[in-house]
Amino acid sequence: MATQPQRKPVTIYNHFTGETLTLDDTYFENQREAVCEFLAHPRTDEELAQLRRQYPDQAWAYTREVDDELRAAEERILYGPHQPMHLSGEEFLALLEDADVSR
Repeated sequence: MATQPQRKPVTIYNHFTGETLTLDDTYFENQREAVCEFLAHPRTDEELAQLRRQYPDQAWAYTREVDDELRAAEERILYGPHQPMHLSGEEFLALLEDADVSR
């Protein structure tokens, strides 16, 4: 696996809480690991049947088709088709300034 270029750390200050957060390579690696842990293991048909019995009002969510689609969506979110961005601190701040945050 090719090594990623070192990012220049960016420190973000939360004016409401007074806390700061430094976005550096360690932060991004921890985020990547957290996302990998979020992916659920494939459920067996027996597990899905047990969940349908346990939550009958949500039985539609515990079918093989829905479980497979959710797993595929999680993998698309985690692995692509997007490419990681490697921005300097100045580029990141410029991107934030240009972003529409009125939503």
